[in-house]
Amino acid sequence: MLLLQLLELFDSEDPRERDFLKTVLHRIYGKFLGLRAYIRKHINHIFLKYVHPMWYYFMVIFPHPFHSLE
Repeated sequence: MLLLQLLELFDSEDPRERDFLKTVLHRIYGKFLGLRAYIRKHINHIFLKYVHPMWYYFMVIFPHPFHSLE
């Protein structure tokens, strides 16, 4: 999907490109209410992939909502 490709472009070296992507993503997020959960989910996965690579792969292999207290 186009949104996933946009999110992956945040890995760019050019700060102007990242700033423009931030603006585009912010406009998409504001206009398409139905995509907000999808965008948040994938941003979370990207952050998790960079912050803690082993945790990311564990969540992909064994998807379980550890954060829920139900």
